[in-house]
Amino acid sequence: MSHRTFWVVMFCCFLLSMVNGNGLAQGTYPERPIQALVSYAPGGSTDSGARVIAEYMQKYLKQPFLIVNKPGGGSSIAGNELFRSKPDGYTLGMFTSAPTTPEYTMNPQNFIYKTKDLQPVAEWSKNLTVFLSRYDAPWKSIEELIKHAKANPSKLVWSHAGRGNRDWIEGTLFVGQAGIKMLDVPFQGAADSMTALLGGNVDVVVTSYGGVTIGQMEAKKIRALAISDEKRSSVLPDVPTLKELGYEIGTPENYLGMFAPKGTPAEVLQKLNEAVLKATQDPEVQQKLAKIGLAASYKNAKDLEQLVDNFGKFQFKILKELGVLK
Repeated sequence: MSHRTFWVVMFCCFLLSMVNGNGLAQGTYPERPIQALVSYAPGGSTDSGARVIAEYMQKYLKQPFLIVNKPGGGSSIAGNELFRSKPDGYTLGMFTSAPTTPEYTMNPQNFIYKTKDLQPVAEWSKNLTVFLSRYDAPWKSIEELIKHAKANPSKLVWSHAGRGNRDWIEGTLFVGQAGIKMLDVPFQGAADSMTALLGGNVDVVVTSYGGVTIGQMEAKKIRALAISDEKRSSVLPDVPTLKELGYEIGTPENYLGMFAPKGTPAEVLQKLNEAVLKATQDPEVQQKLAKIGLAASYKNAKDLEQLVDNFGKFQFKILKELGVLK
């Protein structure tokens, strides 16, 4: 082998090792726009919060970070698309519980993947589940709602973002513990639920606080009756918890997180994780999230994975107790 040929071969081997070891990816990700899927329609707290985070991610990663709404199918449409996506960091999910625990949902057959097939990246916020009614409703509190519902069995309607998800579980547990009968109607997101509530088509909405709900509350068009958290929230300090009213729902800690397809390179996940950490520490991001009723909250991939596991097990237990799953 000539001296020149030797060095050509060595150079080619070097390039090959860089590609195989993702050396090039480490220095160049991201090279093009990133899309992040949201499993709800525009206007809700998950969507609004994801757009705040996306704005910062775009600034940090130096590439467009686009939010794409994929509502429907009990969050299976967004979840399935993320699962089918190439694990390269260019398609992500900004998800809460519904699409992250598919085998424990009411309709697991709608999902083509399981919890283990999605990779938690980082938590970026928590949402607050709130029970809402019209401001001019004949009840002004949970106690008055229960009294009215008992006097009018099966005549009131409550709505949520899909049977089997967190809002539905919490609403269903409350209705059962209160000993009342109400019809439940699913919608694709908070904006659709609000439209139905304001139009008089439903009487109560169980949804995440934030986004479109804040403006309607400030305009005194809707009223918050209760929240499902263990203790009162600084976001809605005057709104009682279901627990203090005597209703033990017991859902695990909530989360809003970033997820990727399994197999996404570790260096890509690390870069995304660092961006989320920086975003949640940014005062401007914190202020923007607070304005839409969300608190910036960071957890690393391992801790987020534990939150997902906790909720999945709780979800499966409750759905079995309700007779939905066998």
